[in-house]
Amino acid sequence: MNIRLSGLCLALTALCPGGSACLWDRDTLAVESKGRMDFVAVLVGRFERNPPLYYQMRIDRESKELRRNPARLDDYDDIAVAESRLGKNDLALDWMKRKRAELNALKSKDKEAWYRLFANEGTFYTLRWMKNGCNPNDLTDNSLAIDDLDKAIKINPDAHFGREWVQREFLMWAQDPANRFGENLYWNNPDRSPLQNALGLAGLIRLGEAWESPEITAALGAMLAKLNEPKGARIAGLAYYRTEELLNSGKVSLGPDLISKTYSDFFLTPGKRLGYSPSMEMDSFDRAQYKRLRRDADAWERNRTAFMMERMKAGRHPDTDPHFWDGYVDSPALTVKAPMFWEIPGFWANFASTVEYFAVMGFVIGCGYFYLAVWRRPLKDSE
Repeated sequence: MNIRLSGLCLALTALCPGGSACLWDRDTLAVESKGRMDFVAVLVGRFERNPPLYYQMRIDRESKELRRNPARLDDYDDIAVAESRLGKNDLALDWMKRKRAELNALKSKDKEAWYRLFANEGTFYTLRWMKNGCNPNDLTDNSLAIDDLDKAIKINPDAHFGREWVQREFLMWAQDPANRFGENLYWNNPDRSPLQNALGLAGLIRLGEAWESPEITAALGAMLAKLNEPKGARIAGLAYYRTEELLNSGKVSLGPDLISKTYSDFFLTPGKRLGYSPSMEMDSFDRAQYKRLRRDADAWERNRTAFMMERMKAGRHPDTDPHFWDGYVDSPALTVKAPMFWEIPGFWANFASTVEYFAVMGFVIGCGYFYLAVWRRPLKDSE
């Protein structure tokens, strides 16, 4: 396998490691019901990621429930997604086959049930293709994934904030990286706004575990920079810092044309940064704030995981225990601080100019006073 394709395979693995792009289970609606995704939280990593025990307990419980009642269609999705999150995508696909057989046996016309089957199955095929090394001579699973995602999109084009569409474009790019992922996103469907694409990309990170993909993060920054919102460019700056962090930690990038020549110029050229062109003062402030938000997000995840593990080891689970989260404190809080007046870009330059102005004015006034009060008065006295 050539180096470029190896890099692509690793980037796709970062896109969906063990759970991946467009998965549907009982947790999905809970996250999406919060409304429009918080891009800041997505970019700093402050979103729910559950420990393996969470998924194993769900598998054990719902497998028993399905044996008693095979018509519980949602349980097939829950178990399949849980298996995938544990890295067992062959088992996940097997559960989708069982769900398909049950739907056919019921002669079901439940669009939501069929949509979830296609969305999940398409993702599991994607993961299996990646696990087998992204073989360019065997695109069977890649093509099966695209076919399933096309069916899911046809049933529900706006689900997941458009994540299926974004994932499909990523898979098409995987077949031919020369197509440039970002250009596909922006030009292949002119009816989709930068905000829709940004929401889809944020969904891949928050619900699809593309948390460690430089490509997806940079693409999200590019979309945020194109928004007509006053603060879009500032949030794009956070995407720059996150992409920089990923690349510096050794995460795979496919090169400077990973999004498009225009977008990569914004990302790679100092001072442009995905449309974010801060002053030195503001860049320093935002970078320091990003590092603080990342530290807080990591601490928040550790606290949340520790809270969950203590209760799950005692046999409790959020699916079945309505009091599971009693006593949980969402800490540390997510706080985005505005700069103090002395951190505002240009403050110190303006302050220095102001001081200089008053110093000059003070000198002029002092000279005038000296002339009138000291030098001019003796002349009058001598007269």
